Amino acid sequence: MSGCSTLILLVCSVYLQAQLSKTHYIPPITAAQDINARPKNQYLHISTPTEDEFNIIVNQLGAGTQEYTVSNANPLEIFIGFGDNTPFVLPSANSGSPSSNKGYIIQSDKAVYASVRLSGGDSQSQAGSLVSKGLAGLGKTF
Repeated sequence: MSGCSTLILLVCSVYLQAQLSKTHYIPPITAAQDINARPKNQYLHISTPTEDEFNIIVNQLGAGTQEYTVSNANPLEIFIGFGDNTPFVLPSANSGSPSSNKGYIIQSDKAVYASVRLSGGDSQSQAGSLVSKGLAGLGKTF
């Protein structure tokens, strides 16, 4: 392998770990009013490459915390809600206003991946996701 290829492989492998973190902040999003984009089912997904089970704490802002265990063989899928006013989705009328009761903070003993996935539209034929970058996503360095 050439020196340039080795360098590219090394750089890529370092950045592939950027989504792994012991702390994740999941902000709320605002719902669209378009009938084809209205949010429906929403799920918080948490997984890890670690084989051993360990504890995580999911803090749903405004509602308290819940403790879970997670491992590579036992990822989490937590149902958040349905519609345009859930712990993850703000109604469009509240867009631009501060909210202290929406979003999540995830803290764990070991590094995890965290994302929110949702379906949308009347037939739920649309989908989207928000992937947390963890502590690596804070600030101006990515």
